[in-house]
Amino acid sequence: MLSTDLLTRQAVGRTDLLRDAILDTAPAICPDRARLLTESYRESEGEPIILRKARAFARILEGMSIYIHPGELVVGNQASRPRAAPIFPEYSVDWLLQEMDDFPTRPLDQFQVSEEAKAELQEAMATNFQGQRGEEVRQLLLNKAPKFGNDDDYVDLLTKKVADCFAEAIHGLATVRGAMGPPPSLSLPTSLRVGLPGRPPTAGGPEGR
Repeated sequence: MLSTDLLTRQAVGRTDLLRDAILDTAPAICPDRARLLTESYRESEGEPIILRKARAFARILEGMSIYIHPGELVVGNQASRPRAAPIFPEYSVDWLLQEMDDFPTRPLDQFQVSEEAKAELQEAMATNFQGQRGEEVRQLLLNKAPKFGNDDDYVDLLTKKVADCFAEAIHGLATVRGAMGPPPSLSLPTSLRVGLPGRPPTAGGPEGR
């Protein structure tokens, strides 16, 4: 049987390779989510907003690209490649269209944007999320659909159940270095780090945050 020290060294070596692969990859924009979301909203025009959100979510899960890199034990991502940012047009689009050409060269938080991705995003956003009609859709999604944070007790209860299930599932498990602690359910949002002592200013992300 392999010793704990050997298993730890192997795990650390594996994670070092994964870390290096991430750091060697330039951040980029991924248009997949915006395209899939827009396709779904075109097809569900006229249906209740709760169904439109559900259908859009299902389309994204079914249509997103899947990749599994060597050495990964826990897989899954929100974009089509490492260090790629998905787009959330239901939150904001105008500023993104205006600043898209500047993403690769702006001083902070640079993102590469291929011409193909740029064309996909422009078409998707112009179809569903620009102008007065787009603003109406966004307001429905942000303020009318039941979701966590909209003061809906039932949805808040479901969110709590998910968090409790996650915490229970990993309770008592240690990291590869033997550390124990509470589950990392939430991270400090980028926006909250802006202006903190010793922190550099943070530019807006392409996903709208």
